[in-house]
Amino acid sequence: THNATGYESDQNPEIISGRPDEIPTGIVNWRQRFRRLALTVDEKMKDFDPTRPVYHHESGAEGSFYTLNCYLDWAPIQERSDWFEHWQEKGIMPLLIVEWGTPHVASWSTFRGGPNSVNIWSAYNWTQHCWMNEYNASFLGERAFVSSPAKKFMMSRIQWNCKGNKACYYGGNFTQPLIDEPDTSEVLSMYAKRNYRDMRARGVTSFLPWDIDGGTFFTNNPAIPRARTVRADPFRGIKDFGVVRSDYYSGLLDQADELPRQIGKTLKETYTDLLGWIAGPAGKEFTRVNDAFRPGEKVEKSLVILNDSRRPREIEWVWKAGGTKKSGKVTVQPGGRADIPIAFAASAEASEIAAAFRCAATGWKSSDKFALNVLPAKTKAKLSSKVFLFDPEGTAAPVLAAIGVRTVDASATRPGNGDILVVGRNAFQKLPFSFAETVGSGVKVVVLEQDAATLKKMGFRLQEHGLRNLFAATGDFAGLDMTDWRGNATSLPEYLKEDKMKGDFATTDWEGYKNRRVWRAGNRGIVSAVLPEKPTKGDFLPLLHGGFNLQYAPVMEYSEPGKRIILSQLDICGRTEASPEAEEALAKILELADRPLPGAAPRILVLEWNGRVAKEFADLGIRFEKAASASDAKAGDILVLGPGANCGELKPLAESGVKVLILGLRGRDVARMLPEEKPTECKWSECPEFNASLAGEPLLRGVSNADIQWVYPSN
Repeated sequence: THNATGYESDQNPEIISGRPDEIPTGIVNWRQRFRRLALTVDEKMKDFDPTRPVYHHESGAEGSFYTLNCYLDWAPIQERSDWFEHWQEKGIMPLLIVEWGTPHVASWSTFRGGPNSVNIWSAYNWTQHCWMNEYNASFLGERAFVSSPAKKFMMSRIQWNCKGNKACYYGGNFTQPLIDEPDTSEVLSMYAKRNYRDMRARGVTSFLPWDIDGGTFFTNNPAIPRARTVRADPFRGIKDFGVVRSDYYSGLLDQADELPRQIGKTLKETYTDLLGWIAGPAGKEFTRVNDAFRPGEKVEKSLVILNDSRRPREIEWVWKAGGTKKSGKVTVQPGGRADIPIAFAASAEASEIAAAFRCAATGWKSSDKFALNVLPAKTKAKLSSKVFLFDPEGTAAPVLAAIGVRTVDASATRPGNGDILVVGRNAFQKLPFSFAETVGSGVKVVVLEQDAATLKKMGFRLQEHGLRNLFAATGDFAGLDMTDWRGNATSLPEYLKEDKMKGDFATTDWEGYKNRRVWRAGNRGIVSAVLPEKPTKGDFLPLLHGGFNLQYAPVMEYSEPGKRIILSQLDICGRTEASPEAEEALAKILELADRPLPGAAPRILVLEWNGRVAKEFADLGIRFEKAASASDAKAGDILVLGPGANCGELKPLAESGVKVLILGLRGRDVARMLPEEKPTECKWSECPEFNASLAGEPLLRGVSNADIQWVYPSN
């Protein structure tokens, strides 16, 4: 049977086992009917040949196997590596992942579904396009917006085939530029390098990466004729390990001889019968990849060695870190795994682990390296202000103590002008005094992570998704480790809180809309889990950003004259282990809060003809006054000149202390106002270009290329 006997929740990591008590009771009736028919087929097949296990394509727990079409879209890399941990510990059936999205190319689409439950490959009359840069930015940061031939090709397809929200077939329009883009292959490789080996190490019976034969992993080799014929002996080589010839049918690409893209190279590296790498601590935590340690701390990692050949193999291994070196031999049985513990003290000299593996019987050799981020000795926050703490949970105090911050209990003594108030995790709605009055009295405020309900009351849009990597939106966090923090976050449960026996998709309420979402599979390494979107109005400055299109800002600063609030949704508090990365981040946040409060804001005057700038400023909540002429501006003011502004040369005005911002004027008008500057008008580009100067431009602090790119051109 093909895709008929599975059920909507068969990919839920909390119930993948095959145990009768974990087969959902809420499976819809038509699927129940197909499942009963499949069991009847099982019985007849066993009557015919009891030695053969019966396989149903995508069936969940059914018959002899637990089989899955497993397309997890953008579930985090770490969670995909841990998706089958429950099955590894409690499973009673072999697990066959008959289709595995690495992610699948459809995951870059604007919508995976379509009318009448069709998918993107059959939805010819459905409005959709491809979010290539937006999804890739979650992993690549700003450089996801660097232009390329494939991206220009994609933009052309969007402009000409989708303009005006026309129905647009995803497969025919977007898959080719998507898979031709090196960024896409790089992101796929980030997933594959870790997930493929970790699934094998967990004992997953088999998994087939989808897209392997569609040009995503490999591209045409011009030296090979494109003609294909059916092989005379189609079963020859069918049990070979790894990437094998696929010309069993006419027309299929032959991966064995094609040119691999980056993801194809990763596939070949991770699909060898013998495999070894540097993993996390031996045992249950082997998928952890945290790399930050302080000098003298004990580093615990391991070597994982897999043998998926048909013979026992003796493997020689060696690892070295600084002055520590160990070697040995281990015999790994067919289908087996060996874990070799690694332990040493972190130091500047031991900043990398190097490992090598060899099997003399087969000639197999391999090596791996793991770089460590050796931090300075214990960080002490450098503060001049007194710190008050309101921390009913008691989860913020240990981290503050770890960075040498002495605190005063804010529930007993109110902070005053110039002090810092730290609001602990989930403490905002429990404050025993007025938050607004406290901020207005000159107290600098740091609000640590709050739950989703609190952020919604504050007015933020948000998403619950465990990001393991963030990017600096300003220079303030440059150099800090914002990737795969030590320990587990505890701000969210490890699995979704829902009825796991309902047999339906996971859903979430997003701003009043019931949306499907991917399940969760643990909190290892999370840097931020409850993610506020960047606000579109108000004086909010993103300090860190990440996720889809870099649109989430887990740390942001709100400021106005005499006020400063830093909101941090980093998972700093309550981690299962002390995290040096979290300590460094909290020290930086407090030092930013400790700066003098902003002074009086300059007066903003708008001089224009058509009122367009005034309307936009009003929509954005920017306080301004309308000017009758440029002479209304005095030293210290900001004069905004919009379309139709009538004024003379600007140099004398600027020399008098007026700051001038020109918005939307024609080149000839600017030339008249600034004759010495000789301004030139920009040329129109059919594709948004990467702006490398954003990071170094003080006026555009916190602005990302994600904020200024466009998908559809204007006229």
